[in-house]
Amino acid sequence: GTIRHLAFSSGIDEIIREALSEGEKKLVVLISRSSYSAEDMAAAVTRVYREDPALVPKEPLASVNMYSGANMQRLYEINLRYGMGAEELAAKKRQLARVTPFEQLNIEELDEAERALAAYEYLVDNCSIADEGQGGSIYAALVEHSTDSEGAALAFVELCRQLKVDCQIVYGQRAWRDHCWNI
Repeated sequence: GTIRHLAFSSGIDEIIREALSEGEKKLVVLISRSSYSAEDMAAAVTRVYREDPALVPKEPLASVNMYSGANMQRLYEINLRYGMGAEELAAKKRQLARVTPFEQLNIEELDEAERALAAYEYLVDNCSIADEGQGGSIYAALVEHSTDSEGAALAFVELCRQLKVDCQIVYGQRAWRDHCWNI
């Protein structure tokens, strides 16, 4: 594989976004001046995924090896496991890309609250919430029409993105069980 070079860690999100988009399994990044630990880099993969969950059908499991060089130079070997083979990953990405419920909607005529409501109504009409903690995914929500609160929250992030509404996922607990919301 290719080693990608960065002067600082500030460009890492775009490199991770590209790797997820391409379904890459291994990403090697050399950063001249980085204070990121291996855990910080794995967290960056999670952050990029949660900001744009339609990049892949399911959150990849990232494991990171970090090697230190002179001064602040760091080499990161990021392994991404998607839980499926390349063909299945590509097929599920194609199915996910076909979910475009708002093509007939003239979003310029709607204010932000009306666009957010359209995303909410689509999700409520097209997805049921099953038991929590199933490791819900955007694919389960938008293609299989059943997921947990995490999958629904990830799907809502994507629907809002399509409608140009700022939205992010929040993790917490409800009645002592893991639960997700959107803000």
